[in-house]
Amino acid sequence: MELQFGSIRSDWYAANTLIPRLLVKAVRDHVHVRLVGFPAQWIPVCVHYGLAYAEPRTPLTYLPIFSDLPINEIARLAETARTHNAGRSLLEAAAALDTIIADLVYIVDHKLGALGHHDPGSSGSNLLNTWHSFCRPEVRDLQERMCRYDTKAPVALLLPCSRHRPYDESRTHARLRRDLTEAGHNTDACAQIVVTALGVVPRQYWNHPMVLSYDAGAVDLWRVFQLLRVFFATNRFQGVIDCLSFKPYSDMLQMLHVLHLIPPPVRPLKLRWRGFHVAMP
Repeated sequence: MELQFGSIRSDWYAANTLIPRLLVKAVRDHVHVRLVGFPAQWIPVCVHYGLAYAEPRTPLTYLPIFSDLPINEIARLAETARTHNAGRSLLEAAAALDTIIADLVYIVDHKLGALGHHDPGSSGSNLLNTWHSFCRPEVRDLQERMCRYDTKAPVALLLPCSRHRPYDESRTHARLRRDLTEAGHNTDACAQIVVTALGVVPRQYWNHPMVLSYDAGAVDLWRVFQLLRVFFATNRFQGVIDCLSFKPYSDMLQMLHVLHLIPPPVRPLKLRWRGFHVAMP
């Protein structure tokens, strides 16, 4: 199946009514699709999703990188990214520069997720640096499973993310558990949950490959709040201990208390907040 860029009506292109449908069909049914004459920013799209392409052209309007580099260099970069399991990262970079591609990736992620498909070729890409990173079907699937996990514990101990993984080997977590024990809390009897950009991470998921390897430079606060809502609706704790270091997450706990999903969270330790926070009125 071949699609010529010049044959697409401008409203169909802008509304993304045709290309996402073809792309999902190509991934789902292994149908051969070739894009002909598309602007160069579509090369990472084709390479990542396994589409053929021919006669790429310079972008219609200036785009950083894609307007500055020769087309053959863009093609080389896309292939190199694919061989290093970083095709998804380059795709998301293109999405950050082109609104049509950004909308396409969002549509395709959700359609593939609904069909039970993971994003092709993204198994090695665990950088969560853009809003699109959190829309990957495998990321959303893991988030959903973690937030619906029944801990069967009476008290929740909420812990911050740490760079060292798994979390139970983190020096920060060891210090927090030691300080809590000295303050009279039995941490072994608590459901230990890390709240991070990836969402709600119960201890039972701390050795999951994605949890062990992800790195996040962005946070979708609304998504994290929704995941917390589901988690605390699934687990009705008698007590909640807040040892978080990111103030917006602690603010979410206060909101969940107002919604009667959790008892008043207690913060028994004097902990410093991270160096930035969301501005409040």
